[in-house]
Amino acid sequence: MVPQVKVPHNASSNAQTSIIHLSAYQHFHNLIRISCFVCRINFSYTNVGLLTGKRTAPSFYFGPILICRDHDRRRNAYCGLCLKDGTTLGIQDATTRDFEHVNTLCINENEDDVIWKGVETTCRKCRSEWLWRRASGNPRDREAIGGNTMQSPDWETRQCVDGFLDMAEGTIEEVLTLAREKWWLRKHTKYESLGQHALAAQQSNSSADEADSDEDREMMLVRDSNQVKEMALHDWARQRILDGHWISPADVWYNNSVPGRPLVVRAAHPCPWAREGAAAADEEEHPLRSIYTGEVPPTYSLCEQAFIAHMRQMQQILIPPMRNIVRKLVMESEVLSTKGYEDPTVKAGKMTYEDVLTILREEEGVWYDGVDWIERKKNEEEALRRRVEVEGGVKDRRKEDDSASTTSSSGSSGTHGSSNSNATSPVLSTTTLQTTPSPPPLSDDGTIGTVKKAEDSLQGQQQPPLYRPATIPVDPVRPSPQLLRCIPYVPVTIGHMPHYSLDAFKAVSSCLYLLIQCQTYYLLLL
Repeated sequence: MVPQVKVPHNASSNAQTSIIHLSAYQHFHNLIRISCFVCRINFSYTNVGLLTGKRTAPSFYFGPILICRDHDRRRNAYCGLCLKDGTTLGIQDATTRDFEHVNTLCINENEDDVIWKGVETTCRKCRSEWLWRRASGNPRDREAIGGNTMQSPDWETRQCVDGFLDMAEGTIEEVLTLAREKWWLRKHTKYESLGQHALAAQQSNSSADEADSDEDREMMLVRDSNQVKEMALHDWARQRILDGHWISPADVWYNNSVPGRPLVVRAAHPCPWAREGAAAADEEEHPLRSIYTGEVPPTYSLCEQAFIAHMRQMQQILIPPMRNIVRKLVMESEVLSTKGYEDPTVKAGKMTYEDVLTILREEEGVWYDGVDWIERKKNEEEALRRRVEVEGGVKDRRKEDDSASTTSSSGSSGTHGSSNSNATSPVLSTTTLQTTPSPPPLSDDGTIGTVKKAEDSLQGQQQPPLYRPATIPVDPVRPSPQLLRCIPYVPVTIGHMPHYSLDAFKAVSSCLYLLIQCQTYYLLLL
């Protein structure tokens, strides 16, 4: 720190040597420029590494540093962040307190090139510090990795965190992504209960798998975990659809919405008498607040799996009633109406998606298997005919009563000159409704008499001939129609559905036209 400058040879005999006093900062940097940086950090109380800096190596905090030849040959022996050495050099001071054992350092090759770019190795303490630094800023991430102890209740999260801390496996982002996914699955799905059932099933079969290796058991655990995750996502998507919230997770992830429309609309049950707790008068409006305010998966990969699960559950829930709608169109096309025989393919092609949604919401018969739609249509036409006849008879009777009352009032006013009258307004009694004419008998071909009259009237007019369409094979009529197992709440409109949600509903609704068209084409081939 106090170097003396020598006197030049050509100086006079009276010249004196100059003394320079260096500061501690200048003295330190002079030593560092010619010493091994790694040796001085690990053995700071000894002379190891002094004046031995021969090679240049990069570091994360200090930039380019000098290292000795020994550390140049063993660059993977020290941490690239804190520069702690994980091996014993044999010349370190036994009394130093800065030396740590190699097993506690856990220095391994760095795989996270995003956060620690250019760093070859990291130690366990640095990995733990940086992982906690990234997770501590978010309360959910802190809870996901298990707090400051990093002991999550989920075994897969614990295994991932321990693998990263001890063996530097993966990256910080991969660890947090897995922790977030497992936290969301435990919080918003039945992942934990389904996992317990899978574990119980695995333990029951453990007697037959005793000879398996540890690697086989680990692969079995990973496979079961993926299956449990898939089942949990399908159950989560199913609950949303059954509750009437048909919005796809992809639309929530991308914040998609229809301008001027709310993302949540009211949903109605097509068979309210068949649901559980239908007698409750103060039932909460659907979809429930806990359903549409619930969080979607926090990561892109898990949200993509939830999106696929949502589409599959839409198909599993809505395909059975869609088939019944096809069956309804096909069977009703066999009944002759005033317009002749209707083509089910043309009728299905003219239906809009709102029409399909209205049928699902208001026609409870499509939620039954084996309904006799032909008999039902005949009964509806007969009820319509009776109502028209009753309304016509009431109108005729009212006209007769009005004319009679006008005549009596004029006669009484001309005779007595007073406005008093004993006439009363006609009232339709219940006996009038009970004495409506009975329906006409069925004809030889099984059609109702009114339909036979329609045929006769159509034959007398100049209209194209009526051709009975070929019968498309459908499911037979059951003596007692069976109610479908899954009946969801149906939204009152689809105008609020964004892009992905509407595509999922369209993919299911398009089967109406395609199924009828395929059945017709198959019949033509026969």
